[in-house]
Amino acid sequence: MRRLVLAVLLVSSGAAARTVIHADDTGASIDVVAVQGELAGAVATFRVRYVATVETPGYGSLIETLELPATALVTAATVRRDGVAHRLGLVRAEDATRKWGELANKDQDEDQAARHAAAARRAAVLIEGGPGSVTVSMASPRAGRVELELELAMQTCFFRDARYVVVPATWAGHTRGGPRTVAKPSDELAAACTFTTDGVWLAFPAPEVARRRSGDRIGAFAGRLVAGEDHFVRVEVDLAAMLADIPHDLATVLVVDGSRSMTIDEREAQRELVVSYLRKAGATRVQVIAFARTARPLLPSWTAASRAVERVDRELRALAPRNGSNLDVGLAEAGAWLERIEGTRRVVLVTDDRMASRLQETQPATLKRALPAGTLVHVASAGGGGGGVTRDDGTVLAPLAAATDGISVRVQKGDDRTIDATMLVRPISIDQLVVTAPGWTQLEPSTELAVCGAPSDVDLGEGRACSWWGHGDVTSGPVAIAGLVWGRRITRVLRPDPLHGLEVARELSIASTSFEPALKERLDKMARGVNAQWSMYGEWGGTGGYFEGFGIGISGGCCGGASSSTIDHVGIGTLGVRNREPENLSAQLAPAVAACKLEGATARADIEMTMLEIVDVVVRLDGRSRTDPNDLRRLQTCIEDAIWDASPMLARPLAHSTHVATFGAP
Repeated sequence: MRRLVLAVLLVSSGAAARTVIHADDTGASIDVVAVQGELAGAVATFRVRYVATVETPGYGSLIETLELPATALVTAATVRRDGVAHRLGLVRAEDATRKWGELANKDQDEDQAARHAAAARRAAVLIEGGPGSVTVSMASPRAGRVELELELAMQTCFFRDARYVVVPATWAGHTRGGPRTVAKPSDELAAACTFTTDGVWLAFPAPEVARRRSGDRIGAFAGRLVAGEDHFVRVEVDLAAMLADIPHDLATVLVVDGSRSMTIDEREAQRELVVSYLRKAGATRVQVIAFARTARPLLPSWTAASRAVERVDRELRALAPRNGSNLDVGLAEAGAWLERIEGTRRVVLVTDDRMASRLQETQPATLKRALPAGTLVHVASAGGGGGGVTRDDGTVLAPLAAATDGISVRVQKGDDRTIDATMLVRPISIDQLVVTAPGWTQLEPSTELAVCGAPSDVDLGEGRACSWWGHGDVTSGPVAIAGLVWGRRITRVLRPDPLHGLEVARELSIASTSFEPALKERLDKMARGVNAQWSMYGEWGGTGGYFEGFGIGISGGCCGGASSSTIDHVGIGTLGVRNREPENLSAQLAPAVAACKLEGATARADIEMTMLEIVDVVVRLDGRSRTDPNDLRRLQTCIEDAIWDASPMLARPLAHSTHVATFGAP
């Protein structure tokens, strides 16, 4: 039987477009008239209704290939004619082909054929193929109108509190029920849901995860398929579009670095980060503390973040760099402000990671002690990274953030990336997400979702989803997912549910092409939808066949480490490398120290510097000619203050160096 040539014509009307498909040489046409969609868990179910007008009856009065979503399986079919519904049965593909062929061969005896007029012939419909398209073949004893309704099941892609599918463009204008049409998918949506076919995007509202309490808007479930000795698991993790809310009682102290070691770019990145935080924090209370050798507030009192933006921006632009990177003093000042209020307390500490050795060696618990109990600390290291704000658990002060369930980030002003502080205002991702599945071997079938935890851990942003597939046996047990929300570890232990086995089978039947033929055949059979193993077939009406004049014919027929170097406008240094040949600063500092009037005493100053910034000064006196302890303390304080206020120059400024200066007669 020769193949029929089909032409597709889209007809527009004032109300909506109607898809009309003509089957040449058969005298039949088929129209898409209604598409009804609904969501059940992660599965979308569609009922697609077509109307066929058969003008010339016979065997093959309609043979048409219908375009379907690439991720869908036909799970049921109903034919309605003359007010009577005929539900097709799910039949093994080879049996359906045989039945269709027998109908063509029936009535080979001419006398018997004569006794069976056209009205006595049986009607039949065969649906085969899939996924992506099915071929509908119809044998009709008479002309007239026939309705065909297909039921389809398809997996969806979760993105920002909705589940998405892509359907053929021929469905446009006919969709009713739960989904809404997406006029133009955004780049973010297209990246999150990697559908491989063109078509119309539909979205089903999926607010279940978003309704959970703030900070726990994480959905995770697992389905299990038992296919003989082979077991399969599918895990999906969904994050709400807003993972957590900003606490209404939030109070934040932003502690900013005002030291001389901050480069121009680092100071600008710090300013943009703070301004972005204030804009994102809205009406919550804030204070800003600038530190160098000492610390001072930039606002007269606790202020609503939105009202503090302009003033803080001006203060940071006018902030004069000074010696000293005493961030501990800045934290102590922040703690004093936080002690005065109640509510959710946070600190955002910005630093260039250049500080005195005593601070690098200080335990996080010691630095925490300056803050009220329960205060969460974020640490932002200026410089390094790839631009913008990125998580980095390898910064110098990352242990302080981790000890308070905060996060450590790098912030850098990039050419094409703005600095957005949202991730410091509220959690926006699960970081370092991993899947632990004893007894399961990971599979990577093609899917519309990102892969959880493969080939290594992943960072899953809010509003997104990922899936994980495993192959095991009867001994394979629960699956655990774990990750970090800021510094808080989140763990979920999932027991794969066999009640979702049919969904797993259907998705594997569509998505997988790498199984052994015998296993693939078994999975197709368990999917129970139109595919290589199953067809839909039905007969009704008379007892006659279609032998005379038609011949025998069978139609043919888816979850950054720290930068190793620091570049400054005055030179290049390597973090942690000491100056092996310290420069002599005695001559540079002597005029400043002379005002202290040593009068026979000698002094030795151990000076620690990062680039051109003094970060620590220790003065030792030899004052044998002086016996008054108060006089010695006064002299020591005078020398320390003189050095702290100085601006020594170095021929080779390094990220970290130590120097010795001596004063007075030897």
